[in-house]
Amino acid sequence: MDLDFFKQVNDTLGHAAGDAVLVEVARILQAETRKHDLVARVGGDEFVLLLRAMTDPAGIEALGRRIISRLEAPVPVGSGAATISGSLGVVLSVDYPEPAPDRMLADADRALYASKHGGRAAVTILRAGWKG
Repeated sequence: MDLDFFKQVNDTLGHAAGDAVLVEVARILQAETRKHDLVARVGGDEFVLLLRAMTDPAGIEALGRRIISRLEAPVPVGSGAATISGSLGVVLSVDYPEPAPDRMLADADRALYASKHGGRAAVTILRAGWKG
């Protein structure tokens, strides 16, 4: 997952506002995932979510859309509010003959960029044979 418009928050409202947004993002991701899932911030505005034993594309897409919806709620900062969104790229471990973390992460990045190039605020699930 990559946050959309996060750079603008830092550039226009300052890094303290960006930090407040990241705290809210962490709260949302913790609330939307299960205790046995893993959520990790891997870069400035990039996150990896490992959803254990979740292989239903419809369920994953619904979760992604719910997360995006919650991310789009304005975050109060000082006397104003910060607004962001999110784009998600998804792969399913069941689509790989043997799970290969590096390949899966690269494929998830491809799906993420498809979400971004498609207009952002989207969930793209890369399935076997996908040419996106």
